[in-house]
Amino acid sequence: MTATVQLPMTLEALLSSDEPGTEAQFCPVLKLPIKRTHRVRTLPGFHLLSLEAGKEAMAQGSYEAFSQRFRCEGLEHLHPEDKVFICPQDNKAFLNQMSMRYHQYIRHELQERKAERKRLRERAEERRARADRHRQPDVARLGPTGTPTTPPPGDKNEPGAKIRRVTWEQGTQFNKDSPEVPQVPVVHEATSPWKRRSEADPRLAAPPVAKPVAPLTPATPVTPMTPVVPESSIVTEKPLPSEEDDLYGNIGGNEAKDQPTGSSYASAMNAMLKGDFEDDEL
Repeated sequence: MTATVQLPMTLEALLSSDEPGTEAQFCPVLKLPIKRTHRVRTLPGFHLLSLEAGKEAMAQGSYEAFSQRFRCEGLEHLHPEDKVFICPQDNKAFLNQMSMRYHQYIRHELQERKAERKRLRERAEERRARADRHRQPDVARLGPTGTPTTPPPGDKNEPGAKIRRVTWEQGTQFNKDSPEVPQVPVVHEATSPWKRRSEADPRLAAPPVAKPVAPLTPATPVTPMTPVVPESSIVTEKPLPSEEDDLYGNIGGNEAKDQPTGSSYASAMNAMLKGDFEDDEL
């Protein structure tokens, strides 16, 4: 028969555990493993210590662990079946995993986020201040009219330097030739001569009254002028003789119509009708 030799378990095997919260812990004060039946938690530091280190810290009122000194006001004895979860950031012990996660979020993750926001805000302010500092020389180089008072930099031997200088001189000359808007002087009410004169003379104190203006009447429409026709050009038509009037006039009419006409034949006929003709004439 062959005998089997069983090797002793190593320290890593002793400390390793499948269930979280049941791992073996070391005392930060004595630097020794802590037995599950001799575990205490300090208050208010929440550090896991051995029973012996806890009693000593309680007697002194403080203990030194993780390169710092903490105050010890009480001890909390743990049951052998209690699970312990250690925070990796500050080495504080908790009896359940949810409490440890809440502590990590409140005390570490949230604080880191706040610090990151603060750093980003400070960087933004630095960039803004740097941009303002870079912008100030440009404003100082510009004159009151907004044109550069100094020629653009560049080497004189550079091909484009002459073109830039001529362009700059033309822009400066254009701003000089352009008319400036006159500034209206501001008269202060306390120092105006009108107020001083109005205070001395009561007649000038009252503001000037505007005179009434008569309303505008609409203009009379202009009719077109008719052309004046001269009298010489007017042709008058004589009335036609009636049918009763004969060539010799009205026989029984007025005497004015009995006047002889210019015709000799008519005169003879008229004399014959009246009976006053002479024999020798026949």
